[in-house]
Amino acid sequence: MDYKFYIDRHHYSSNVMAKGGCSHEVSEISKPEMDSHLLDCPICLEQLHQPKSLPCLHSFCQECLSTFIIKDLSGKMAAATAFPCPVCRKMTHPVNAAEDKDKWAQQFPTNELVKDQVKVTARELMFCKPCGKKGNTETPATILCKTCDVLFCDTCKLEHHDLFLEGCETVDVTGKAGMVQRQVTKQVRCGKHTKKMDYYCEDHQILGCSRCITIDHRRCDEVTTTLEYCDKLKRESRLDDLKTSLKKTTEAIELLIKEFGEQLQTLLEDQDTGLKSLADLRQRIDTRLDTMQKNITDELIATYKEEKDSLEMSMQKCERLMSSIQNTVESSGKAIQRNDSVDTILLYQRGQAEVKSYEDLVTEMRKKFTTVRIKHSVDLNLQTLDKDIPLSMGKIKMEKTPYRLPGLLSSHLSECGVREVSKFCIKCPSDDLYCHASGVVYLPDDHIVIGDYHNKKIKLFTASGECEDEMKLQGTPHDMCHVATVGVLKGAFGVDVDVEGNVYVCGRESNNVVQMSEEGAHVRELLTSSDGVDRPRAISVCGDRFVVTNESSQNRNYVQIFKLV
Repeated sequence: MDYKFYIDRHHYSSNVMAKGGCSHEVSEISKPEMDSHLLDCPICLEQLHQPKSLPCLHSFCQECLSTFIIKDLSGKMAAATAFPCPVCRKMTHPVNAAEDKDKWAQQFPTNELVKDQVKVTARELMFCKPCGKKGNTETPATILCKTCDVLFCDTCKLEHHDLFLEGCETVDVTGKAGMVQRQVTKQVRCGKHTKKMDYYCEDHQILGCSRCITIDHRRCDEVTTTLEYCDKLKRESRLDDLKTSLKKTTEAIELLIKEFGEQLQTLLEDQDTGLKSLADLRQRIDTRLDTMQKNITDELIATYKEEKDSLEMSMQKCERLMSSIQNTVESSGKAIQRNDSVDTILLYQRGQAEVKSYEDLVTEMRKKFTTVRIKHSVDLNLQTLDKDIPLSMGKIKMEKTPYRLPGLLSSHLSECGVREVSKFCIKCPSDDLYCHASGVVYLPDDHIVIGDYHNKKIKLFTASGECEDEMKLQGTPHDMCHVATVGVLKGAFGVDVDVEGNVYVCGRESNNVVQMSEEGAHVRELLTSSDGVDRPRAISVCGDRFVVTNESSQNRNYVQIFKLV
């Protein structure tokens, strides 16, 4: 898109609005009924302040956009002339890239439509209602009768209100020049029938109007008014429980952000140490290493930048989720204070979704949460400048070691209990003999591989017990384990390791399964015969679940799936 054309079109649209143009689209956009989320900044999630529009038509607060540009371009070359849109990631060029980056946001045009709409939603003219009935529509109001919800001037209050009404609660609205700051609460209406949504179906967990309830939910068991359901949430302390859960979630995310910050600091220190080591070595072996020094320096900085970007992205995810949760907690408190049952329910559902998002985030982090260190490895023989040693600037090594999440984020697998979640038969119609499951592998995609010793087969099942494939072997399969994405290995016997390094061992003769920490300091009996295991033969662990096979005559055709809880 030609940027000058975009600016001209933007100002043309603003002028049409100012001159009362007849564009149907503009008039529709300027209506106060515009969805309130359209006026929120995608970065800070608050109402737009000094809204600036990019060529891709996304709008942001000027301050938020400026902060984003500076942060995104930090660590990049000083000659950078563009930045990605925070929403669609489209590369955007400022009008004058020669100016300082902290002034780029000011160069983009102000979104006058959004700016005017913010003013409309924030303010509402206040005039005397009785005078308006007489034709004097611009008489400023001085008193608001909260009992009648009617505005009066001084004269009409004496002649009409005080003459017939007593004991009403009134509010003085003078001193605002006919303009009073008011909180605008939008009434939620049914998108299908345009009626007020004042019912809630607990069976389907959905709001609805009276027609929706009559047509779609007349057979449901739990249908109440929004007020009754809101009272139920309060009475059963579910709102308080959710608030407590959100608070704990916020504390956990703060720990995660702190951990990422410490890793960033460590990476920065490692980078400085590596660069200093390179510079010291460079001084001792003279100018012949200029080219090699440049190459390895670029590699070090690129490695640091890659890990820095990854950590910052994870921090941004946590910060956005924490900001959203804090906004939900604050908004829910206000909704409860003003007794807005619909908003309370909507915020309650939003809070549930945010807790689920947090759980998904922790699950994702647990899989790839590592401590990263950058090392500059140098051959010590280079320090003697021996002519027989090829000149080298060393190597950049990146060491990644598994790291446990901070305490509030999740329970360690070594501390979880166990419960059986399913059991299914592994005997297939094509089997000639009874099954002898000598090996098992639990794959990350929720599939289970069984090695059948007696029938000389490898079988593939879903976690629900459906046989998807089987392969006949020339020999007899023994135990197996999953190795990265390569496949399976033969030869192990009833042993597997989880992502935290805990070792699981089957005790075939003692009828138990034992879990040991990686250094062997902590040992506990995870399963016994009372849990249903009978001569356990093989085990495979996948995340917080594991599958066990048995050799006993009663259970040799079955496998059991357990979950650490």
